[in-house]
Amino acid sequence: MGMMEFMADMALGREMLMVSTEQIQEFCDAMELIVMNTCFKRQKNKLATYVSGGTVSAIDYLLLRGCDRRYIKNVNVIAGEECVSQHWLLVGDVVISSVPRKRKRMHIPRLKVWKLREPNVKQEFARLVTDRKDEVFEADNVESKWNAMKEVWQKATEQVCGWTKGPPRHSETWWWNDEVAKAIEEKRRCYKIWHKTKTASDRNKYKESRRSAMRSVALAQEKTRQRVC
Repeated sequence: MGMMEFMADMALGREMLMVSTEQIQEFCDAMELIVMNTCFKRQKNKLATYVSGGTVSAIDYLLLRGCDRRYIKNVNVIAGEECVSQHWLLVGDVVISSVPRKRKRMHIPRLKVWKLREPNVKQEFARLVTDRKDEVFEADNVESKWNAMKEVWQKATEQVCGWTKGPPRHSETWWWNDEVAKAIEEKRRCYKIWHKTKTASDRNKYKESRRSAMRSVALAQEKTRQRVC
């Protein structure tokens, strides 16, 4: 007995099925659908969709994609409410959220190249590259020279900088430094205090820390521009 047959037997009873469960199973397997009628336990009078004299059968079905099963909340038959002759109305409640679910992004490890701004790291990187410069000079053509140079740079960066292990808490920027980090942290601390106390003095401290953080960011950006240019 297949899974669809078992579900149909459990919910409806074999004597109520007008269509063979094998046909339903084959169709649903091919189209990746589920029979919503079989997702909930109901009494026979709540499942029968066709009534004629002494004949009580379930010949109407609601089909839904299997991946959308979590949206099904209820399936019921409204007895006495005919949608067509001798067929009772089969109703399915499907709730679909208007806000799309955000997919969790897979973390891709990256080299921590921003560490090369530190003098000791920069010096170690230069030493490692210099030690392997012969590998670049020994290459035969331009393509091999470029590949050798890339290999030397990448291996040296791996040794002195390392790889990221998870998503960063803050996006790395070209002007970020320790002074900016301290100013931002102080601004956040003052904001939390003011948000908790709601006093005028704490509010003034927060505003002053915010201005200080903005000055630190502007100064760091200007210094970095001068150094690059």
